[in-house]
Amino acid sequence: MLDIKHVNEEAYSQLTSGRNLKKVLDFAQHRETSGKPMWLRYVLLPGYTNQAETLHKVGTRFGGLKTVERIEIQPYHKRGIHKWESLGWDYKLHNVPENTPEQIKEAEHIFQQYFKEVKIN
Repeated sequence: MLDIKHVNEEAYSQLTSGRNLKKVLDFAQHRETSGKPMWLRYVLLPGYTNQAETLHKVGTRFGGLKTVERIEIQPYHKRGIHKWESLGWDYKLHNVPENTPEQIKEAEHIFQQYFKEVKIN
């Protein structure tokens, strides 16, 4: 399982508080070279990762990998905010709305152009 937060370095760094996209891309290439199957997981975050252009870039970047068996779309939800608050952490996505059914359907449709299997969790 490989979580794909974003395919743009700046946006990836912003979403992950400074982590490096190169590690994710290197790991995907390692899995491809090893021939071991993998699944991708993609959080659909309104205003951050749900733009059609971004979804197509994810498809272009990862859809051609032979080891990718499927991609799972994780629609954004607010059910875990209490965990952040109980730990005293600042939850920076309070103002992000949950996905609409149309946004989820659009992401599914775009990913179906690139991946053998698309699952919505």
